[in-house]
Amino acid sequence: MASNPQRHAAKAVRRKRELQTRRAAIPVSLAAKVQHFAKCPVYRCLIQPEMFATGIGTVFLARRSGTDEVAMAAFLVDTYALGVKDVTFAMLDRSEFDEYVEMANLAAPVQAVEPGYARKLLRDVVAYAASLGLRPHRGFIATELLFGDVRPENCAEEFSFGRNGKPVYVPSPMESSIQVERRLRAMVERLGPSGFDIVLPIGADDDVPDEEAMLSLFDTALIANEE
Repeated sequence: MASNPQRHAAKAVRRKRELQTRRAAIPVSLAAKVQHFAKCPVYRCLIQPEMFATGIGTVFLARRSGTDEVAMAAFLVDTYALGVKDVTFAMLDRSEFDEYVEMANLAAPVQAVEPGYARKLLRDVVAYAASLGLRPHRGFIATELLFGDVRPENCAEEFSFGRNGKPVYVPSPMESSIQVERRLRAMVERLGPSGFDIVLPIGADDDVPDEEAMLSLFDTALIANEE
């Protein structure tokens, strides 16, 4: 039977309206929105295990929110010091999520894990960062609710953070001078000037504090700690 373009167009319009209606019923606040999907079936739970060697990687959790949709939480994790640096929550088509993961896989291989493992990893790395005087990304608490009733205590894995037993602060190009100074102050206050290492950017452009500026910030943090 020949396809009917008008019928396909009408079907696409109906599907779009159905999606809009479903999304309109979703709560507005981030925490309420995340909890709305926390009971949906898990689609995929993934991590980039190289984060334990390189200090940076992402944890993904996606739950099916419809036939072709997923609710995704992505947590950028700094295992060297900062804990959860960034958080993303988004509603995506499954194909969009799969493409998102494929792009991440090009940067560093992803690996499927149990949700309990991923949740324990996130909570442990946040606790580690807190011990250094550092807070997680402001969206972490609300977005982490997507794990729902997943019990991290059922995971027996023991994670090791820092590098060679010592915290390492690696400022990223996305951090402002104010953020860098605030984090340095917190770490110096908690650990002392020799209690952690700092890796300065190499070949930084104009948008990133250069080595001299970083050292100046480090000196500022030391002076503030002594006052």
